[in-house]
Amino acid sequence: MKYKLLVAALGTLFLAGCAGQSIATKKTMELNMKPVDNRYARAGLTVLMSPIYVLAAGADFFVLNGIEFWTGTNPITGQPSIYDTSTDTWMDINDSLPEEVRDAALKEQAITIQ
Repeated sequence: MKYKLLVAALGTLFLAGCAGQSIATKKTMELNMKPVDNRYARAGLTVLMSPIYVLAAGADFFVLNGIEFWTGTNPITGQPSIYDTSTDTWMDINDSLPEEVRDAALKEQAITIQ
């Protein structure tokens, strides 16, 4: 029973990590662009930095984007979750849903990593 609960909790966190600001990957890309101004050299750096990109994308997908989803705030930038972005949608369902499923579940408990 413990394992099922753990798998369900981790699965929920991982599924929520699909989208987010992906700040670790964005910061890695910024680091990739700063050393040199030549596109070919930057492409070479991208190849050399590929293990770092893998780690950054993994951190985004499995940790940071999940925290952003559940708390409503990106833990690095402090910006609101992209899931709460107002946009022109195909279906408007929020008004027909209970209040507790319209917002981030842990919003009041949001943490910021500095």
